[in-house]
Amino acid sequence: ANMASFVAGAEANLFHNGSNKFNTLSNGVQITGQSFISEGTINLEKATVHHHRILANDTGNDLAFQQSSDTGANTNFTTYLRIKDGGDIHLPVDNQKLRIGAGEDLRLYHDGSSSYLTNTTGNLYIEAKAGETAIQIIPDGAVDLRYNGQKKIETLSNGAQVQGRFSCGDDTAPETTFQVITI
Repeated sequence: ANMASFVAGAEANLFHNGSNKFNTLSNGVQITGQSFISEGTINLEKATVHHHRILANDTGNDLAFQQSSDTGANTNFTTYLRIKDGGDIHLPVDNQKLRIGAGEDLRLYHDGSSSYLTNTTGNLYIEAKAGETAIQIIPDGAVDLRYNGQKKIETLSNGAQVQGRFSCGDDTAPETTFQVITI
């Protein structure tokens, strides 16, 4: 059985137990079956552009996705995404946005000082538990706060509206109750 075959000016093939496992092609390579890289680096390069690489066991058992800041020497790599041991996803550089949806309609990021959640399509709902809206944000419109799924406070163009009782007070002062009167 062949262990390897070579065609001058063309392909090279490697075999295992008589099965072709590795073929060179005019546009790259073909691997049949599983491929393993043990604590290694996969370099993804394209001439005259930024280089990328994937590192296994970057820190502990993490998987890091990096990009080079230069276009030549394959140096000065920065980690932009890390999948941590246990599955947590880490975006380690400030101002990186986690973009969700086909149109990147939901974005989450931190700028080094503050954190942002941006919704660019439709309303934004924050649920206290599955199926129970706690906060509804309507672009250029109302913000609704809910208790047990029921709207209790709604912002309006001229103020706010409260459904039910509105109380003010603390542990040292008597509670004051306001009744909403609409004229």
